[in-house]
Amino acid sequence: YCGCVGPLAYDLAIALSAWGFDSSGAALPDAIEAFRRGYESVRPLTRVEAAALPRLGVSAAVRFTLTRLHDRIFHD
Repeated sequence: YCGCVGPLAYDLAIALSAWGFDSSGAALPDAIEAFRRGYESVRPLTRVEAAALPRLGVSAAVRFTLTRLHDRIFHD
């Protein structure tokens, strides 16, 4: 419900976080690269976006961890 309303590179970082790691948390470099290539075939990242992508990925991971933790603690 919040997708595509802010920096689009943040949406990409969220998708890479969801699809670019296995169940143990290990990165899947081939999957990340393929997903990013596919994304950029439609909408290339600017240099600034590309440089910010790792930090956006960290922000995405923190955001989802905190919201899931909140839901776990404050469920009804």
